[in-house]
Amino acid sequence: MQYQSFLQNIKIRVSAALVAGIFFKFISDVIFGLLYKNYSIFQPFFGYFQSVGLAFLVIYIYYLLEKRLNNALPWNQSLIKRFLVQLALEILIIFSLFVVFRWLILWLFYQNVLVVITDELILIFTVILVAFLYNLLNLWIFLLFQWRHSLAEMERFKKESAESKFEALQNQINPHFLFNSLNTLSSLMYENVDTAASYIRQLSSVYRYVLENSQTDLVPLKQELTFIDAYEYLLGLRFSDRLLFKRNIDNRLLDSMIAPMTLQLLIENAVKHNVISAKKPLTIEIVAQNGYVEIRNNVQIKTAEGYSSGQGLKNIQSRYQFLSPNPVVIENSESQFVVQIPLIESTYKK
Repeated sequence: MQYQSFLQNIKIRVSAALVAGIFFKFISDVIFGLLYKNYSIFQPFFGYFQSVGLAFLVIYIYYLLEKRLNNALPWNQSLIKRFLVQLALEILIIFSLFVVFRWLILWLFYQNVLVVITDELILIFTVILVAFLYNLLNLWIFLLFQWRHSLAEMERFKKESAESKFEALQNQINPHFLFNSLNTLSSLMYENVDTAASYIRQLSSVYRYVLENSQTDLVPLKQELTFIDAYEYLLGLRFSDRLLFKRNIDNRLLDSMIAPMTLQLLIENAVKHNVISAKKPLTIEIVAQNGYVEIRNNVQIKTAEGYSSGQGLKNIQSRYQFLSPNPVVIENSESQFVVQIPLIESTYKK
């Protein structure tokens, strides 16, 4: 979200012109009243009308200038440079209108009026001070905007992180997964008791990992892969040789960090959305290299799919916007579906 000047609102522009014009006229009259005994602080109202009119003209020009600067040099691109450039241009504008334009009016209509250099220097200092204070106000409002925006982004991250964790838990502990696991276990109990015991151990490992890391932001890649070993074992017994797993892992990346259950969610999506049969086996490959871990699978979409919220990949992408400067990359072709997850240095701190 890009910061927009508060002068965008026409009511604010009119109000600001009214306040600034009266303030400037009154302050200048007070200064001259202190310098000259015969100078009356309470000048005729016509002078205030002139000051307010000039203030409205200045503020409208400021509005147009800031609108251009928001495109050419946004505040969040270079804070100090934007402040200095805007300050210099706005001092030039207000100096031109309140000093040069005033001199021109005096020369054209009041040729016998005495111009005192000291008074003009005071006037110049006053208009520069007003411009400086206005830009300090603009800077303060921008910093306040950034602070509030950061708080809003943090709240959004917490919400999306919670949704992602909940969905990961839901994908693992939903009745469909539990039913398939128990059904496979029931068959194994009659066929091979040793295999059934091994299946129970791996199933308990999967659930233990999910419960232990449901509130964790990041885990080492090697820990996530150990969890995936157990998960692949369960799927392997369920689908046999109809589901194939391959790995190509750069061992130097094993200590890198990854959001827990990210790989499991991607594998679950591949199993859920693709046909798995003896004639059409599904191959899922995990590759870790060049700072990324990716899940690849051949595409053979089911003709009739069950309900899908479609939030799984979106939640992963949103979550990684806060965890890594590198984006989640999704490549979908007719033959292959690939998701690349950026790995995070092990020095990351929550």
